[in-house]
Amino acid sequence: MDKVSGQEILDLWKTTQQSTGVYIHSAFCKEQCTYCTFKGMIFNKHEWKKYYEEYLPKMIEFYGDILSSPQIDGYFFGGGTPSLMSPSEMRNLFDLIPNFKSQKNKVMEIHVCDWNKEQLDVLKEYNFNIVIVCVQTFDRDALKKYKRRVPKSTDVVCEHIRYANSIGIKTNSDILYLDTGNTAKDINRLMVDMQLLADNEISEITIQTLYDEEGKFDNIVTATTELFLNKNPEYAMYNTFVPMGEEVDIPIVYKTKSSMRCVTLRMIRRDVDPIEIFHWLPMLDEMVKWPADVSTRLSNTLGIGSYSNYKDTFSTIEDRIEYKEIGNLNYPEFYITYNKLDYNMKDLIASFYEELDNLIGGEAPDGVVFNFSTVVDTMNFVGPKEDRKNLKESKVLYAPKRISRELVIGMFFPERGDNYVQSAYRKKLETIWPTISKHWKFANRPI
Repeated sequence: MDKVSGQEILDLWKTTQQSTGVYIHSAFCKEQCTYCTFKGMIFNKHEWKKYYEEYLPKMIEFYGDILSSPQIDGYFFGGGTPSLMSPSEMRNLFDLIPNFKSQKNKVMEIHVCDWNKEQLDVLKEYNFNIVIVCVQTFDRDALKKYKRRVPKSTDVVCEHIRYANSIGIKTNSDILYLDTGNTAKDINRLMVDMQLLADNEISEITIQTLYDEEGKFDNIVTATTELFLNKNPEYAMYNTFVPMGEEVDIPIVYKTKSSMRCVTLRMIRRDVDPIEIFHWLPMLDEMVKWPADVSTRLSNTLGIGSYSNYKDTFSTIEDRIEYKEIGNLNYPEFYITYNKLDYNMKDLIASFYEELDNLIGGEAPDGVVFNFSTVVDTMNFVGPKEDRKNLKESKVLYAPKRISRELVIGMFFPERGDNYVQSAYRKKLETIWPTISKHWKFANRPI
């Protein structure tokens, strides 16, 4: 990683006119859930005060020109636990942000132990359109097992969901399939959680398994979700795959075994406009949590706020630059974590042809064509098998964030031509496929 100055960061932002979503990080939690990657520091009154009264205001001032620009497309407040802010602290922070009330898309994560109607009234006052009600499960024993704080009253949580809906704030809730070793009990808990949320007219439910174990729980979760949809026709399944946010009532295809983490199932009420609801992929960084009409197009992410914890705050400028902010309550340091210039496409193509030549020998016969494109990969763990194994053994939920620009190879075999030469080459390609497909991303296969 290359350390850069604050002025260099501001100069980089001058090079883009793309729409930009802003993520503002809450760096503190009352307790650290064992399964969470976005842990905050354990709440400390002095550090909290310094973060919200000094550090964040300085960062908002630092990015003032960007935040004042028309390219800002919305705000997401995540963490950590942003709902630890009191109503007055919310107002103080919101008033620092240029043109904040007029922004269309504003989302805040809510811990069910840390919210009240006065907070919701403030969010309504500043025109927030979505709150994420972080339930995980209503089962008290399961919550305690994973060191998650337990709300004093489920009835109060449900009352607040209904109140948010009544004042025009859409409510989303994430729940988990928690493996306690008792499958029947785990399935029943999942169904009870979904039904309780539906009875209180939650706008969207997202669900995922807690650990990736080669698809061990996928069929269980899928079957339970299908039962829920049959019982609750007011909800519909939305596509969790690219393109995001499209169509209702799609067949449920939960996860491919090749992925490091399941794809989240999304159930949205039919009386809610899906364009206005956000699309959430918990397997990714917090900053991809945006309404569907934002996440489906190329946009930037401006991450603001960081304090020595388990989550760095990342920013992206198109597909060209990614950097992270590391804060110490005084001044931030900035590090470039990805620069497209470091991944020259010609070099990637040359490396591919070099490996192909080493494995097969000789050039491809006339008529056999390779074409190339690239993709910036921020999701998949790309380390060696040994690292993957260690991740599973340690039950790490999220792979270490590694970003790269990957070559995507397309292959074309003509229907006519020297079939003998071409078929011989195809057979050689099929023979080495198990090796070469581990190193490169292909748009199609030779067979």
